[in-house]
Amino acid sequence: MAGGFRRALCERGVDPDIAELAASTGSRIFRTAYRKWLESNEGTDLTTVTESVMSQQSGPRAAPSASFGPHEM
Repeated sequence: MAGGFRRALCERGVDPDIAELAASTGSRIFRTAYRKWLESNEGTDLTTVTESVMSQQSGPRAAPSASFGPHEM
């Protein structure tokens, strides 16, 4: 699936490296959303689950912690 996305993006003029990253990310989002949708018993539609997964894509969030000193990083 990601290969088809990548090819379509490249055919539309997207840089191959960017197309690869976008296709890989999009494919992973879809697989995760689809799995969650199948596992859900709440009757939520796939679009809503996909949007929820996409909103989490900004990366893991660590709990706030004390500031690092200059030699602690």
